[in-house]
Amino acid sequence: DNFRQYIEVVKLKVYNRWGNLLYDNELPDEGWDGRFDNGEEAPAEVYTYILTVEYINGQVEPFKGTVTLIK
Repeated sequence: DNFRQYIEVVKLKVYNRWGNLLYDNELPDEGWDGRFDNGEEAPAEVYTYILTVEYINGQVEPFKGTVTLIK
């Protein structure tokens, strides 16, 4: 919360291991809850994300990585 005055999440996309887009939200601050767009729970596995942020000075920076969904 301390950084919210300096940084804004502008985009969050989550992909499965085959590169299919599973999550592309319009409210990035809410994050991904481990469900598909239809509400069905995603299986436990590794997912790739691209998180794009914008700093207070207008600079935009993407971050890429993986997240493991464990149930």
